[in-house]
This record gives sequence, C-alpha cells and structure tokens, in this order.
Amino acid sequence: MERPGDYKCDALTRGRAHYLVKTGISQLYLLRLTVACSSLQVAGERLSYLLDVYFFTQEDIDMNSQVMRWPEKIRPIFEQSEAVCLTHTIFME
Repeated sequence: MERPGDYKCDALTRGRAHYLVKTGISQLYLLRLTVACSSLQVAGERLSYLLDVYFFTQEDIDMNSQVMRWPEKIRPIFEQSEAVCLTHTIFME
C-alpha cells in the first residue's frame, strides 16, 4: 500500500532530479564565488583609497601585521594542544 509521501520514480525521473540537484549546487557555488569576488574587489578599492588619503604610522603597520599573521603564530599552539590531548587519550586507555 502506498503512503501519500511515497513516489515511484523511473530511472529517467531520478536522473533528472539528480541533474537538477547537481546543477543547483553548481549554481550556488558560482553565486557564492561571484559574491566573494565582488566583496574582494570592493575591499581592494577601499584599501586603495585608504592608501591614497591616509598616512599610516609605524604602529598602525605593526598592528596590522600582527593581525594578518595570527594564523602562523597560533598553529604551534594548536599542534601542542593536539599532542597533549593525544597523550591524555593514550594514558586513559
């Protein structure tokens, strides 16, 4: 007995549904990529404007350098934390 939510699909219908899902995902990816590129372009234009009209002090440059390099500095801390967790996991087993 069929329930209201059950649908019998032939191979062609399933293929079309699969195509639509894949196409939708591809289009969504392209849309996100387009938005990201547009955002980067706007950010680049704003940075260019700032470089033209604002005098950055050495303190400003140093602070920006610290902000931009935090992933490099935090990676060893994550690795050390992972090692400690692994050691405790092995110890507890």
